[in-house]
Amino acid sequence: MALTRGEAVVAVVPRLVMRLGGDWEGTAVELPPGRFVDELTGEAVAGGWRPIAELLARFPVALLRA
Repeated sequence: MALTRGEAVVAVVPRLVMRLGGDWEGTAVELPPGRFVDELTGEAVAGGWRPIAELLARFPVALLRA
């Protein structure tokens, strides 16, 4: 699940993760345009379609701030 607060904050929180076993099967989320910083990992993230596996590679959730 991904939730936005305007276009400045995006939270990506998966559910039923244990069933997936880490296989996101090409699942992606469309972020608002712009550049974001993941507040939990410090990584820069570009807006647009992003693979979930990329967003959650280092931490099981993502909190993105413009």
